Amino acid sequence: MSSGGQSENIGRLNALLARHGAAVVTGEVGLGATQLLTELEDRPGQRTVSIPYHRVEATIRCSGLEIVVAGLKALDAAAFDVDLRLGDRTELDLAEDVLHAMHTADIAEGTVLVIPRADAMDTASQSILGHILRRLSDSRLRVVISTREMTEESPFSGIPRLELRPMARQDLMALAMRSAHGQLSEESAALAARAAAGRPHALQLIIDDMTPSHREGQFALPVPLTIGAEAAAMARKILGDVDVAVEPVLKILAIAPLTSIGPLRREIPEVGELLSDLESRGVVVRHGPYAYIAEELVRATVHWSMGSKERSALHARLSEYCSGASAQMEHWHRSFALVDDETASLLARDGLSLITYDLLDAGIDFVERALSLSSTADELAELLVEIAEALLTRGDFVFAARYIQFATDAAAPAVAVRARTLGVRLTFIRSQALPTRLINNWSRAELTAAPREVATLLLSLSLLHCQRRELAEAQELLATAEGLRVHFSDEALLLADAVRMALEAERGNDEFVVEKFTALSEQGGEGLSPEYLLSLASSLMMTEHYASAQASLHVLREMAPVKAVLWWVQAQYLEAEIAIRAGNIGHALGLIESIPVGEEARAEIRRDRQLVLQTWRLLMLG
Repeated sequence: MSSGGQSENIGRLNALLARHGAAVVTGEVGLGATQLLTELEDRPGQRTVSIPYHRVEATIRCSGLEIVVAGLKALDAAAFDVDLRLGDRTELDLAEDVLHAMHTADIAEGTVLVIPRADAMDTASQSILGHILRRLSDSRLRVVISTREMTEESPFSGIPRLELRPMARQDLMALAMRSAHGQLSEESAALAARAAAGRPHALQLIIDDMTPSHREGQFALPVPLTIGAEAAAMARKILGDVDVAVEPVLKILAIAPLTSIGPLRREIPEVGELLSDLESRGVVVRHGPYAYIAEELVRATVHWSMGSKERSALHARLSEYCSGASAQMEHWHRSFALVDDETASLLARDGLSLITYDLLDAGIDFVERALSLSSTADELAELLVEIAEALLTRGDFVFAARYIQFATDAAAPAVAVRARTLGVRLTFIRSQALPTRLINNWSRAELTAAPREVATLLLSLSLLHCQRRELAEAQELLATAEGLRVHFSDEALLLADAVRMALEAERGNDEFVVEKFTALSEQGGEGLSPEYLLSLASSLMMTEHYASAQASLHVLREMAPVKAVLWWVQAQYLEAEIAIRAGNIGHALGLIESIPVGEEARAEIRRDRQLVLQTWRLLMLG
């Protein structure tokens, strides 16, 4: 899988080699170090010597140095006929002898020496090699080595380094979509990116192992993803050497997205100590009463390494242990042994609960399991709308869109209209686009069967048109919705007030807005929605009540969960704009710079607002 990131890394490595005689490429398994060195070796117009080394040699002192010198003899056998026996000599003496041979040998210009996994060598060879590379000054020879990591105490410390970093999940998703040329659904790309954990090479292996139906994402997605031999081999490298006593723990953790630690003690009494060891190595993560395998690729490898009989036996025991201790995990494990009419809906509800507990990945796994056990998505449509809304609030737009799409085709008109309303909001947040038809976004049958939901759809559209300053359209939609006022839910009543505030503020009238803020000050924010509070704050800002606008945002932040990034980010946008309009330029600059963008952002929320604020920032900076 080629990527802009890999091309950038090649350019950075070439720049290092042009300035220095040696460079170290550092990066964990799967980050592309091997591919980078292979691309360097295959570059035309140069002589390349690659040094093979196996870690079994590491028990022999100076074995790494001997293999390096043996490889260098391909360049000049006589010059590199160096006596590498230590005898009375020090490691520094050997380093000086090899360095002298490098400087005197007959080496062609542009020769490159490549030494993968130099940190796997014996410690003496690493020390000697580090000494050589820090002093290499021969322009004819360039040396590149790779290591997993490099600290200040490393034998290779001080050598120019190219550090390969894990790619952000959003960037991996984008890479997957580009590479698949339209043959991969967004949600399948998201699952692959999650499993790859920042590793581009792992991403390609995972996608290659997907079946066509899994790529399309039209049905329930497998959890964990099925993987092939090469991806499994990478996972074993990531995991490293594992004590036999730990294997039962990993197997139990692998059969579920989460495992309740309490019930696990009934299977393995010493699990606390074993989990602590795995946690210290970064293999396992603890989250409250749960533990799970940190790397999805490792989980998949351990999971599929077991036969179905072994997995079934584990599920049966864990289902028994979790009974009365963890209903969610009992439902998960029991779904592999006993399925009834309630199983799918129970798993979907559990998934929603985990998502609201901010365990999004685990929650999605529960929902996908529920979908795999239901004959049609329509059985879960109402729950899928709730799940999609929870994901939307927390910034997971991909799976929110997936579940909205499933629910949009629901047989129940009320559910279908709710899903459509949520879909309109999601599309606007992502692209600021709205349906082209102003009024007829519902059928006559839906208006008859679900007037409350149709009214909410109308008001949501009206508020979004206000945000695009399309006031005539917003007014028309509000008027149509008012014809259904007798059917308004509490949510619709708040939306209607939010639209009125926005319209009045755009016209320069502040009476209604101030009235609503006074009510907020007297009664508090209980029962108010984030949408309402954002509209109130925005309307107060537009009518130059800046302190009141800030106070409204304060109420919003007190109400919304910290992980509700959809509301928090929009509140940040608004707070920055309030500071600009109030003339607090220094404060505004600080606020704009604190807003997460790019890799730091969980999702792209209201890109139009980001661009406006960045433009203002550039203007303020001159």
